[in-house]
Amino acid sequence: MRRRKELTEDELRIIKKKISDEEAYEAFFKDCYLRNLRPATIEYYKNEFHGAKRIINKQLVEWVQKDVESLILQSKELMKVTTINTRLRALRAFYNFLCQSKLIDKNPMKNIKLLRDRQKTIDTLDNKEIEKLIGTIRKEKTFISFRDEVIILVFLDTGVRLSELVGIE
Repeated sequence: MRRRKELTEDELRIIKKKISDEEAYEAFFKDCYLRNLRPATIEYYKNEFHGAKRIINKQLVEWVQKDVESLILQSKELMKVTTINTRLRALRAFYNFLCQSKLIDKNPMKNIKLLRDRQKTIDTLDNKEIEKLIGTIRKEKTFISFRDEVIILVFLDTGVRLSELVGIE
């Protein structure tokens, strides 16, 4: 048999050095720090990776598409769709980084889409309910009631998240 100038997939797999999860994490989190991601985001990634590995007992760098599909199927019995999608987003970021950095050959998340989530309607307060709430707070003439009124008005006027409101100085 005549030899081509290219190596076969099996030959490439033999000579290519495999990385461990620890090496992949180190490279990924170094990139996260260099991009100045929030500590909460980095912690979120760590938690999601740990949770995924608990369900599929296999090194993340060795995962293939079937492992991700298995994760989804097993997770559907344990958690809500939004939680599964949160985990999938973290894994997608991880595998995209590993592929772009040429640390893995194939992205197991390449053909995986987020799960469809039925939109839930959120009940909101109408104007009369808001006026009644503010009126009730204003009846008490204390610092705490003034503070509570300001908090409610900031929420209503800006749509700021609670975590963002707490961080305001």
